Amino acid sequence: MRLIQAGLGKKLVSLPEDSSHDEIVKLLEIEYPKLGNITGGWMLYKATGGTGHRKLQIIPLESEGYSGKQLKMLTNAGEIVLYVAPLQEEMDLSPLPPDAQEFAKMPKKTCKRCGMYMPLQLLASHVDNCEGNSLEHDVSSETPVTSEGTEKNSPVQCPICLKDFAADEIETHASFCDEGYQPSTSGNVDRHPSPLHSVSDMQEWMTTSDPKRAALHFTRELLCKAERHAEPLCFTLDIHKSVEEQDHAILFFYKKGNVNWASPLQCKLRGDSAVGEGVNRYVLSTICHKLRNGFHVNLGNMDVTRLFEGEQGHLVASTSSFLVESDLFLVAGRMVAHSFLHGGPGLPGLSPAVVHVLTGGTPETATLKLEDCPDLDVRDTLQLLQKDDRITDLEREKILELCLSWDLPGVTDGNKKWLFERLLLHAVLGRTTRQLKQMRKGLKETGLWPLIRGRPDVVEHIFPNSEYDYSPQMILQHIVWPQNSDEDDEDEELDANTRSRIAGYLRQFIDNASAHELRKLLKFWVGWEILPKELKVEFTTSSMPKTSTCFETLRLPGHYTDFPSFQTDMQTCLSSVMYGFGLV
Repeated sequence: MRLIQAGLGKKLVSLPEDSSHDEIVKLLEIEYPKLGNITGGWMLYKATGGTGHRKLQIIPLESEGYSGKQLKMLTNAGEIVLYVAPLQEEMDLSPLPPDAQEFAKMPKKTCKRCGMYMPLQLLASHVDNCEGNSLEHDVSSETPVTSEGTEKNSPVQCPICLKDFAADEIETHASFCDEGYQPSTSGNVDRHPSPLHSVSDMQEWMTTSDPKRAALHFTRELLCKAERHAEPLCFTLDIHKSVEEQDHAILFFYKKGNVNWASPLQCKLRGDSAVGEGVNRYVLSTICHKLRNGFHVNLGNMDVTRLFEGEQGHLVASTSSFLVESDLFLVAGRMVAHSFLHGGPGLPGLSPAVVHVLTGGTPETATLKLEDCPDLDVRDTLQLLQKDDRITDLEREKILELCLSWDLPGVTDGNKKWLFERLLLHAVLGRTTRQLKQMRKGLKETGLWPLIRGRPDVVEHIFPNSEYDYSPQMILQHIVWPQNSDEDDEDEELDANTRSRIAGYLRQFIDNASAHELRKLLKFWVGWEILPKELKVEFTTSSMPKTSTCFETLRLPGHYTDFPSFQTDMQTCLSSVMYGFGLV
């Protein structure tokens, strides 16, 4: 029990057979974060034969440390329990709070005395020492009443699935409800607002015609409610650490359980003096970039772990079961929704069929294209079924091999079209059912699910078809240029001719920039790739272009006398956007 309370209890950890020692250490530290604090080293042990109290026998290291193949053999493919013990120091056995990340996968229930939501393993010992209301009071003839004047145990209707639940259970249920959203006109909803919205709050985002305004109304209300009741959610990213360590920190942050993701967000960059909203934008943009392009975490013997595979615009979830067992698609759903809640970028490039199922549709009603199949070998086989010509014996054998592997009948002259559709459905959606369920759960945990179900037209802003594609004209139209007066202002650091020259260089730079460079310019200017209402420009006497992302202001020095030198410095600045602020 002491080990369980300290987050060091028995767990099932999946280790690929080709795992190296470093990969095993990283995986165990993700499951047991306290292992990362052990400075004197630790080793693995297993129990010797016999019953009752048994001695632990050390598992010797191979020449390159532990390996997945070695541990699989020693545990009889996972049937034997392994033990971790430090070599030179005592393990930290201080109890963790009930909402700690280590308890995220444990089944939980609410203590009826104090209302605390905690793992079942801890609840038994907690009940004996709980100092909340006595059990005698709970079973007395008096009826507990909430502050709103409603009976505490009277049923309350869930605004998502419309089922009745006890008043003290409705908030927890609504956060994880699996049913589609249907607004209710029941008076119960007004008296017992869920953590999402009351009916009166819903009307504005439900009725406005503009999906962007609907999303803004919904997220603003959700964030305002959380701000009144929740502690700020703090995340610190050390930009001087390696990319691998930064990615581990991001994944660890989003693997935490029982987090109100609508809480006020406070991001900090360790090693950089930047503060404010611009840092939040930078961190959220970085997280979405890594979600699209992969994390530098070596899982499954890969330098970069990609959660999505395939062509841009037809991306589907990876079929790796190891990623599912690591809850990385749950993490992906939290990341996408968390970024969108705070006005950040979405996840572009997913297959429309994947988005359809992810947001509550059924696989049978999804529109699939051959390009949605990421496996080129499977795609080649499927193309054989689309031929008008006669299928050769060699082609028939190739199709049959794929059909048998997926428990489907072989091809005949009459079932070619049906078989093509079934094979494509399984290749794109059938093998990723668990992945999409995890992502959907991550979306629901952030409170974004009612918006997705109530306003399907908002989905394309959460999952855009492609990356943000800006033209030079779009950027120039949003720039607010400093006004030149007839006479030079004594407070201005640069004269009017210099300001006009530098402004011309910026116009020329934007006119000649590609869409990719324009996205990098926006990220340097405001912190992410989202185009704001105004892009402000100021002129200074600094050595390099700088920005105040919180105020969406680009500060340009006036010492440039030709465009090539201005262009070179701007390119240098844009190349630094992935590494934080002030590093040029």
